[in-house]
Amino acid sequence: MKRIVAAICLMAIIPAIAVKTQTPITEPKKESVFLDIFVGDWTLVGTSKFLPKAPEHKLNWNIHGHKILDGSFVQLDQTFNDINGQQEQALEIISFNPSCKTYISHGYSNDGSTWVTKLTYNGHSVTGNGVITTPEGKVIKIRDTWVFTTDYRSVSATEESTLDGVRWTSWSVKGTKTKTPEITK
Repeated sequence: MKRIVAAICLMAIIPAIAVKTQTPITEPKKESVFLDIFVGDWTLVGTSKFLPKAPEHKLNWNIHGHKILDGSFVQLDQTFNDINGQQEQALEIISFNPSCKTYISHGYSNDGSTWVTKLTYNGHSVTGNGVITTPEGKVIKIRDTWVFTTDYRSVSATEESTLDGVRWTSWSVKGTKTKTPEITK
């Protein structure tokens, strides 16, 4: 009897597995096309000031953006220098959430900082509103503004931050994309 039950269960599972493995890879949703803006290799230069009382320093920032998970997400691998000139790393995932029809960014830095931002696309600009949580547990409100040229190969961007009621520009950069796929909007 146990063998018959096992055989019936197996017969029910195998077709389900076969259907799952035969499911064709779908094209990314049209909303994911906006994520293409960040795909490519970006070189950004500017200034940074992580905290309001910290001194401003030169910022060199490199971003390698590539699609993941069948093009529904974009992963941004980032390197940049801190105030002491030491290289830092960050990983950011940008996606479209169809249930609330918003673009979301989740980021993680090797110093333990994390961030979440809600992105709004408007023509050739992207605005992000969110929070950074520092390794010490401080929550910094942020507002990023990225303004792209019409060919999406150059950008000017700034981040305004607020901590304990104090507001400052935490970074400001300009840069270009060196490797890029064709983007059509």
